[in-house]
Amino acid sequence: MCARVLVVDDDPVNLDLMIYLLNAFGHTPLPADGGAAALETILTTDVDLVLCDIQMPGMDGFELLRRLGEVGKRKPPVIGVTAMAMVGDREKILAAGFNGYMAKPISPETFVQEVEHYLSIPQRADHQAPRETTPVSYVPPPPGQRKDARVLVVDDEPANRQLLRLLLEHWGYDVLAAESGNAALEIARRTKPQAIISDVHMPEGDGFDLIESVRRDPLLEATPIILVSATGPRSRSLEKSLALGGSIFLVRPFEPEVLLDALTQCLERVTR
Repeated sequence: MCARVLVVDDDPVNLDLMIYLLNAFGHTPLPADGGAAALETILTTDVDLVLCDIQMPGMDGFELLRRLGEVGKRKPPVIGVTAMAMVGDREKILAAGFNGYMAKPISPETFVQEVEHYLSIPQRADHQAPRETTPVSYVPPPPGQRKDARVLVVDDEPANRQLLRLLLEHWGYDVLAAESGNAALEIARRTKPQAIISDVHMPEGDGFDLIESVRRDPLLEATPIILVSATGPRSRSLEKSLALGGSIFLVRPFEPEVLLDALTQCLERVTR
């Protein structure tokens, strides 16, 4: 089930995370950083579902929903996404006409399943009471589809670790995680992963330090390491990574398929 999902949020971090997850599971996300941009997209593009932040400057979620009710074009289902946690907020959102409600912070493990739950429900008339979703737990691929490879993910940002874990487990990998280069080295020595994916800039041992330590360890020296970074001059970081013994250098943001291809290449080199 591939859907065109309009994601409306003025917070670029939230927007990027939801877009990344939808892309990873085969949907087509359409980003909008505010109500005005979302309204323009809905008027000019066929959209299957709208995920709309409630609290935004300018045109907030309630105003966007009101405007949609005034246009002649068929209104797609609109799901309110908000961090409001006061008693009665959910009821207020649903009473305003939203077709459903999702709470922030979103959980990468269940986000896409919740979205697909709403996509599976036929659009209801405005007078009908919306159904509440039951969060669906993430289920890894069955044993027959799992890959015989353990991957260690290293990043000091919990959201990045969680996202990479979700994607890799979805592809069938066994995933371990560490929040620093020093912690990753200890885990790697105990578990001997088949590959390491590490952020560059971290306290307590950055990605470059991790490469040097792994290459000096007789038990780990052949382990491929993919470095990931969103900052710094790409050419300089790439050259340093390769000089130290890094396998592949990726620059954020990247499509999930890019990471999968890089990991596949690294594992194929090891098994040759």
